[in-house]
Amino acid sequence: MRMAMRAVWLVGCAGAIWSQHAAAMPGDASAWGARDPGACPTIALKSAPSPAEVATMVRCKHEGIASAGGELRLMENLKVAVGESIPFVTAYNAYVMPEADTRSRVYPIRGSFTWVTCKTRHDAAIYGNPDKNCYETDVADAKGVCWKTSFSDWRCLLSGSALGRRDATSPPKTLAAGQAR
Repeated sequence: MRMAMRAVWLVGCAGAIWSQHAAAMPGDASAWGARDPGACPTIALKSAPSPAEVATMVRCKHEGIASAGGELRLMENLKVAVGESIPFVTAYNAYVMPEADTRSRVYPIRGSFTWVTCKTRHDAAIYGNPDKNCYETDVADAKGVCWKTSFSDWRCLLSGSALGRRDATSPPKTLAAGQAR
């Protein structure tokens, strides 16, 4: 009985943590006049992830269309650096790493990016210019981690405090040159 209650609690917490991240889903961003959120390919690695692979996994984790509210969230100007591997237990208290292989080492990451949050062009037209339906915030000092799951694929997360806000910006149409998908 005690074990069953604990399992339910863990599932409930995992759901709460996921919903805290806006329950973003991949999809078609044409209603926002923007590029689509980053794809989520399976990435199986035998060594440290490259910065390009990390960028792909970070976009997969954080970009998407919110199931509630209909906002599109994209990461622009994403720059990441990958540190030397550390034991899983070292990162355990700082990050939630779903499905982590606790026997594998993890990689600390750091970087910067610009959050772009957009409402649909239709909604923006009600109050103003449908082509200026986004706002941007910069995250200059982001930290995170990449980990191997118990299914042998890899995941990464990156977060930090947003500074300032620029309203009425145009949605990004494509990734900037040199930016990993």
